[in-house]
Amino acid sequence: MLTPVADAYVKNSTVTTNYGTALNFIANNGNGVRVSYLRFSLAGVARPITSAKLELTVNIASPGQDFSVYALNASAPAWTEGGLIWNNAPGVVPAYLTGTGTVDQFLKPADLANAGAPFATFVSAASGVDTAFNVSSGPLLDFLNAASGDMTLLIAEPGAADTSGVAWNSREAASGQPQLTLSSEPVPVAATPKLIRVVLVGGQSNADGRAASSGLPTTPIDYQAVQANVPFYFYTNGAAANADSTLGTLTTLRTGATQMPAGGFGPEIGLGYDLSRVLESSPGTALAIIKYAKGGSSLHTDWKAGGGASMTGDGVHYQTFQKVVAAGLAKLRAAYPDATVKLAAMIWVQGETDIDGGAATVAAYGGNLTAFIADVRATLSPSLPFMFSRISANQTVYSAPTDPQYNDYLAMRVQQGQVAANVPAAYMIDTDGPEFAMNSDKLHFGPLGQLALGQSFARVLGQLLPLRVTSMQSGPEGLRIDWNGLPLATYRVLGSTDLSAWNYRYAGPGAAWTDTEFGAVAGGRYFYRVEEM
Repeated sequence: MLTPVADAYVKNSTVTTNYGTALNFIANNGNGVRVSYLRFSLAGVARPITSAKLELTVNIASPGQDFSVYALNASAPAWTEGGLIWNNAPGVVPAYLTGTGTVDQFLKPADLANAGAPFATFVSAASGVDTAFNVSSGPLLDFLNAASGDMTLLIAEPGAADTSGVAWNSREAASGQPQLTLSSEPVPVAATPKLIRVVLVGGQSNADGRAASSGLPTTPIDYQAVQANVPFYFYTNGAAANADSTLGTLTTLRTGATQMPAGGFGPEIGLGYDLSRVLESSPGTALAIIKYAKGGSSLHTDWKAGGGASMTGDGVHYQTFQKVVAAGLAKLRAAYPDATVKLAAMIWVQGETDIDGGAATVAAYGGNLTAFIADVRATLSPSLPFMFSRISANQTVYSAPTDPQYNDYLAMRVQQGQVAANVPAAYMIDTDGPEFAMNSDKLHFGPLGQLALGQSFARVLGQLLPLRVTSMQSGPEGLRIDWNGLPLATYRVLGSTDLSAWNYRYAGPGAAWTDTEFGAVAGGRYFYRVEEM
């Protein structure tokens, strides 16, 4: 946790006054424009930085005001706490004096990182603490990882002149100084797993997540906490590429991977908590999640399957998804060189945008989803289980009989049901129950609804993924062994008389095999092992 090594604000109506020793710093566009500066030292901070949060204690409140957070680039002029004034401040236009314009008029883009665009925005509270940002991916995190030594953040009010701004405690205050919390938590390696089973998450806004993490329970289970036992690779649409041109970040499972709201989450939280504990019951096995989703994207166009294993003809977000998956698998294998990294399943949460497209798009949905599943399997793994959630009756923007899209909603549910019935190893999650609660928009799952969604996926995968021998029965033809085989997977059965030397006895598809030579085993002592190939 870092406090500023220097902070001050400048004001365009008192262009030669220094406010470096003030007990607060201010951002305001009324009664003179004020821009605040906070400099932090990043020397010694471990890299890569995987999350960053800036908290400011409110000193003089004006709730509901919008603020933007910028940063100075490496070529911007230096400043000192005791010498900073409007006339020499980097990032502002000294000639700007009117006090009535927007941020575009008084900020100097040439001095600012991120091409002059804000790294974050926030709304002021009535009291307490304002969280200026809380990110675990995106341009701000990239900027922090690239910065060395000192780094300056600017806070400015973006709109035209307001009646009042906000003041926050400065580093000179007796308490409540600004706090920048950076995490460089490495991907956990203490468990040294031998097998990492990877679940992919894709889709649109309900896969991305529109649920606030503050609504997650903290007792008896703290779902807001970082899940350090689950490696998590994700990419948010529009974030900068990595230095090696790959997309995404490898961290551990946590909230904050959604595009909105800040600190939000999708089905990965409930999925990760429940499924990891099932998989970890097999010694040396761990769960990892790779996620890319984009709100407002359609299967019809954005995730269109071009057919085959190449990206030719694939929709733009499907192409991005494939790049993220490839990068995520490579990063997992590099982080866990002694483990086998294996795709286990894909989760798909999508359909609303195709309802919005009307009757023709809805009518094509079943065929498009079938083609998409086939393309995913051709590209990634031919036996990959594919799970998707059904459009929910709780989404009353569609499911109310008076809604103009009600018939399209009904048709979409029929299409989804037909895919689940006709496509091998495709599984549909019903989300009509009261536990799948919505946000006030009645379109997106709220915190408890998203938690229930992830838990529902975990419940089904928890039955499918851990390989179990379900029965062994002897009969006239020999010893029959049954296991919970997946429809498209292949298996092998090995046999041993001493649990040391193992011989192949069977290899192929299915979920059962009969050992016709069982009666000939010397002494009747024999052991079997079933493995997925």
